[in-house]
Amino acid sequence: MRKVSAIGIIILAFLSVSNAVAQETVFALLKSDKKRADEYFQEKNFENALRYYSAAAKGPHLNPVISLQIAESNFHLKKYKQAIHAYEAHLTAGHHLPETARLKLAESHASMGEYAKAIGHFREYLKQHSDDAVVLKKVWQLTNIRFLYEDSAHFAVRPLKLNSNEGEMQVVPFENGFLFLSNRKETRVVEKIDGTTNKPFYRLFFARAFADSSLTGSTQFGRPLKYTKAVFKFHPGPFAFFGHEKKMVVTMLEKQSGLAFAEREQNDWKLVSEFPFNSHSYSITDPSISEDGTVLYFSSDMPGGFGGKDLYRSTFVNGRWTKPENLGEAINTKFDEISPFLHQGRTLYFSSTGQPGMGGLDIFKAEVLSDGFDEPKNLGYPVNSPSDDFGISLDATGRKGWFTSNRVGGEFDDDLFEFDMDLQIYPLVIDGTLRFKESSISDSASLQNFGRAKLYVIDAIRNAVVFEQSTDSNGKFAITIPYFSLYKIRVLGEDQHENIVSLELPKHRTEHTTHDIVVVKDVFKSPDK
Repeated sequence: MRKVSAIGIIILAFLSVSNAVAQETVFALLKSDKKRADEYFQEKNFENALRYYSAAAKGPHLNPVISLQIAESNFHLKKYKQAIHAYEAHLTAGHHLPETARLKLAESHASMGEYAKAIGHFREYLKQHSDDAVVLKKVWQLTNIRFLYEDSAHFAVRPLKLNSNEGEMQVVPFENGFLFLSNRKETRVVEKIDGTTNKPFYRLFFARAFADSSLTGSTQFGRPLKYTKAVFKFHPGPFAFFGHEKKMVVTMLEKQSGLAFAEREQNDWKLVSEFPFNSHSYSITDPSISEDGTVLYFSSDMPGGFGGKDLYRSTFVNGRWTKPENLGEAINTKFDEISPFLHQGRTLYFSSTGQPGMGGLDIFKAEVLSDGFDEPKNLGYPVNSPSDDFGISLDATGRKGWFTSNRVGGEFDDDLFEFDMDLQIYPLVIDGTLRFKESSISDSASLQNFGRAKLYVIDAIRNAVVFEQSTDSNGKFAITIPYFSLYKIRVLGEDQHENIVSLELPKHRTEHTTHDIVVVKDVFKSPDK
């Protein structure tokens, strides 16, 4: 019995030691996972950070530091639903939520369109920071979100047919088509992966464009092809042309993003210089440059800003770029400002998570003044949404443009959109005077008012009469156009002679809706002829 008892004691002792070693190994693994996660987090590789934080979180008691980092990683990955769940689990467990995390939780709710919850968390933050002007403006805008929908009828937004199941961003008109960035997968032996998203790096693609004859105005494209020019082999980012598309400034995504200048030589591009203020300590990206190449705008997290990424300006004087100048608190906030776009040297468009908006990144515009900038104006819905909207560019008229948004898939699933701005609102009332002249060879002095004539407004696409009215004795009329289409007007005189005239409606808003309609009587034809 003594011998058996001794053996039992030895076995129990061995099991006790084994359990202790096993427990120590588990703790070591958890510590190792957290250490690796922290390293990835510091490198802004949030995808891998989240993976190791999640591994370290396994167990009955969740470490509050790890639970918070899980929420933060999800936030940076734009996984707002998961971020909200993680932040709220952290709070439910009775852990303290830092003020910066409270703001991110509020922003996450706003990006999901959950404005009441976002306002609630912003107000919790304001209990300790009642003088925070940026957050106060955010609360006011979310409380009065209806104002950002007021001009929605003046915009038409359409997804571009360049989009794939992967990410696309920044589409820019170029030659007879468009250049854009995409991380769509290619058939390659070795696929280089972006550690931040665990997806391929973005590449530049070109697609030929064709005009659309339909009323929608949607651009049609040929098959996108990779733009295989030498300058773009090092992970290009956002770019901008100048000098009649013979020069460009492009973001080069290396260890830290910086800008480089390239010039076109025959059918290729050659790097000619780098921006002298590039640094390995901070990033510089999202360039916009004046046509003459003397004024450069960009986004950067360089030291000395207001927080996050700020917008800067540098000018080319005497063959050198001046020290970057922060655009100041009229534009920049403690959050992020990115994607500047200078239009005609007079208006600066940009995206911000700090200016009051609908959630996520919203697009704003500010007029360039001699001593700074006018107050930024939110472009409103449908250009902006609760999701991220950024990377805007416009044509010369300022009425047609393109931008990037993740409103469809969320996270880093960005798509390209085109829009028409400042559109006419319908129904539209047009007034004017109906006049006639006896012959096509008559001069304008022979015009006479055409009274008591019947007007039939015909939708030429549907071949249907949508409105009818008679002119008064002086030829005056007021007709209602119910919706945008192609129209013609049938004019029927008292003598039952008729004429058909076309009605050209401006696609965009105009201050004048007065039309004079002139018919020539010697080309009238009776309905029975």
